[in-house]
Amino acid sequence: MFTSNGGGIDVSNIKVNGKSADYDVNGTALHITGVSLKKAAQANVSMEFSAAVFCFFVPSQ
Repeated sequence: MFTSNGGGIDVSNIKVNGKSADYDVNGTALHITGVSLKKAAQANVSMEFSAAVFCFFVPSQ
């Protein structure tokens, strides 16, 4: 995810309301699957992630 220009993010251990959840990464979108919520319901989502940020630095002259 976010691999252009050397950056990236890895996600794992996704939980919805304390229960492990399946997920799919499509480009820059994270889709949590197999979970259904009633209309207007709230959920607590937790995950572990690590991110690498590409920094392009041009020194001033």
